[in-house]
Amino acid sequence: MRSPDILVIWTVFANPRDHPGKWVLRGFRVGRRQIQPMADCVVAETLDAARAALPPGVVQLGRHITDDPAIYESWV
Repeated sequence: MRSPDILVIWTVFANPRDHPGKWVLRGFRVGRRQIQPMADCVVAETLDAARAALPPGVVQLGRHITDDPAIYESWV
């Protein structure tokens, strides 16, 4: 069930510490007072494979200069 007060942000990570050499897609539920990572993630060999796991209709945000170096891009 989705709450109107919750935004899901999908983040693609390149070579994160928990999956070195891989691409990882993780969802984060963002509320007014908290950010909660989703329990599951997609571990992929390529950027295209990670992007293929995104839900339909999302829009790329890119990355912000202050993002962790492992963050490649985010989608909403």
